[in-house]
Amino acid sequence: MRAVRFATRFNFAPDPAILAAASSEEVRQALGSKVSRERIGTELEGMFSGTSPAAAVRLLHQLCLFPQVFTPPPQLQQLLGSDFGGPCTELLEAGQVLLQEVGLQLPEEERRLFLLAALLLPLRRLSYTLKNKQQPASSYIIRESLKWRVKEVEGVTALHAHVVGLAQVLHDVRGAGAVQSSPEQARVQFGRTIRQLKQHWKLGVLLVPLLQLPAAAPLGLEPTAAAEGPAAAAAGGGGSEGGGAAEGQLQQQVDAVQG
Repeated sequence: MRAVRFATRFNFAPDPAILAAASSEEVRQALGSKVSRERIGTELEGMFSGTSPAAAVRLLHQLCLFPQVFTPPPQLQQLLGSDFGGPCTELLEAGQVLLQEVGLQLPEEERRLFLLAALLLPLRRLSYTLKNKQQPASSYIIRESLKWRVKEVEGVTALHAHVVGLAQVLHDVRGAGAVQSSPEQARVQFGRTIRQLKQHWKLGVLLVPLLQLPAAAPLGLEPTAAAEGPAAAAAGGGGSEGGGAAEGQLQQQVDAVQG
């Protein structure tokens, strides 16, 4: 974990012997059973505070260590398998690029929360049973696997719960497509969504464009059950056209955040 953090922080390639050892089955088992979760969380926090958390997580994924770091609830491990880190890593990379391209400077804690929400976005529809109650899979990963703080559990849970609805509201406010409500009603709903997200509403607006990416498709669900409506698909421009339309809509959302 530390070798990965330093390699991405100082932009050098780890020694091949280190990479070979890190990707071995013995190391994967040891990371899952012998290294404390607090230690894993501390090292990951250092990665997320660095200049390129996406590169660090990408390296963890390439070393087949993603499931050992971001360990899902036992009830979901067979469902997710060992390759769920692929789409999660893609979303983290997209989130990091988004922040860089728009030049938005977030406070460190908000930046970390946004990137964590982007990373776990493909898991937003998955839940597990805890004391006869359904809990988000992401909450288990943050709380139990990373031992991060309650405010990060609550922040990611809120963002994931409202991001699709926020995409629909923004879709209606812009007057895109067949709007089912008047502009006034759309703005009222936008205000309600902001109140639900509280101080995280700006991060929610930034998260919306990521919904258009194929990697953002909810994991662990049948395609028909995973469908989230046209507004989510068109959140950043959607479809094969992508490009300029996506950038234009994203800039509108960023302008709202910065304003």
